[in-house]
Amino acid sequence: MDAVIAWVDGSDPAHHAKRMAAMREAGLVDGDANFLAPTRFSDLGEIYYCIASILKYAPFIRHIYVLGDAQQPANLDEFARQNICAPDRIRFVDHRDLFRGYESYLPTFNSRTLESMFWNIEDAAEYLLYFNDDFFLNGPVEFANYVGPDGTLLLEGGYRSATKAIWKHRIRRWRYRLMGKGIVPTRYKMAQALAADLLGKSRYFALEHVPHPLRTRTLADYFDAHPEALRHQLSYKFRAPQQFLPYALSNEIELMNGRAKEEKNRATVYLTPSDRMSQDELLRLLGDTRLRSGCIQSLDEFPEERRTQLRAAMAEKLKGYLPEGIDWPDQQV
Repeated sequence: MDAVIAWVDGSDPAHHAKRMAAMREAGLVDGDANFLAPTRFSDLGEIYYCIASILKYAPFIRHIYVLGDAQQPANLDEFARQNICAPDRIRFVDHRDLFRGYESYLPTFNSRTLESMFWNIEDAAEYLLYFNDDFFLNGPVEFANYVGPDGTLLLEGGYRSATKAIWKHRIRRWRYRLMGKGIVPTRYKMAQALAADLLGKSRYFALEHVPHPLRTRTLADYFDAHPEALRHQLSYKFRAPQQFLPYALSNEIELMNGRAKEEKNRATVYLTPSDRMSQDELLRLLGDTRLRSGCIQSLDEFPEERRTQLRAAMAEKLKGYLPEGIDWPDQQV
């Protein structure tokens, strides 16, 4: 099993200019929609916590693939340089390599487009564990937590009505048009419902905000049989309400074919800017390794004092697996 982390630094001048040009071409402006919010492109070094937690708690992971658009985290090489991991354990994959054979769809600023291409990572393992760059493992995990002895994927979640979600979206879209409110927001649940609908299913398997196991070839095989679905998905440089969630589609295929099993949702460490817990409470939460994973939601929107507290807590938790002496993005002048 390999890990895949989607990453972006929206403050990089070259990337920012490229994104602004793409927005102008698409007729979009800042504030038009939730998928254009600056927090979606923010980088305050959360990926280092993600990588360090994988190295500490998931030693079975073969390679960690970091995806980026002609940019990579400034301190990525420090993990190997400081002997925290082997030199080839962490591998950077540029979008040009990820979209090998599909370069005409670049540039893209859309995670759902990127997720549609994971199967195209060169030398990827049979199974992938997908992380957003603000995810982290909070305690020890094993391969068996994600893949059963018979090769079935173990998926956390439960079933909900896809038909109801799609109709709610249609009503919301109609109201937005009627009220002149502009672009309908993209919704995580709606993108999952569309994945199920694509397969003719009236229910979708609802996922939580946790690392997701995938079988690498599943979407490759589906897109081989349905190339028009891939072309449609890749055509959006920014998130669109018409797009399905790629790993949800993969899950629906696995469940339909009996290659996945439903698991109950486990409690996670979900940290948001509105949290007001004390440092002791934060340390107790991070110390509860029964909570397998966590997410730091929108670190850029945390009050400065809370961000400092969180950094101290994560540094203590991941001591020995985080590079030392590095500059964090929000500490640079």
